[in-house]
Amino acid sequence: MKRATLFTALLLLAASTKAEWVVISKSAEDGITLSIDPTSITSEGQFARIWELWEFEIPLALRGHVENDLYPNSLLALSEFDCHQRRRRYLQKTTYSKPHASGEVRLTSGEESWIFVPPGTSLADEMSRVCRGK
Repeated sequence: MKRATLFTALLLLAASTKAEWVVISKSAEDGITLSIDPTSITSEGQFARIWELWEFEIPLALRGHVENDLYPNSLLALSEFDCHQRRRRYLQKTTYSKPHASGEVRLTSGEESWIFVPPGTSLADEMSRVCRGK
């Protein structure tokens, strides 16, 4: 178990430090920025994966979205898209105390359920980029 945790931590560190982040959406209203690393796109069949970086000018806990005092300022996530069914799920998410996936790790969670991607959203824009040619 310790070895798996260490491997995951090293994988996340590598993803955040070598990434070439491209901003997909930035909301002045709520201070949330979504960036992706296009160089991290991998695909197999109808599925594609990409690393995302979410940054919060106001930590999530202060917005009432999180019920604890972990106050993440950024979130690094590995997302998987089902390009044929137009849906997405997180395979892993890690929140950090500082911007750019830095500082203390606040919380790490694993695979989540699929959600369908609503048209006309930043998530739909991201899916278009990730699923290009599928």
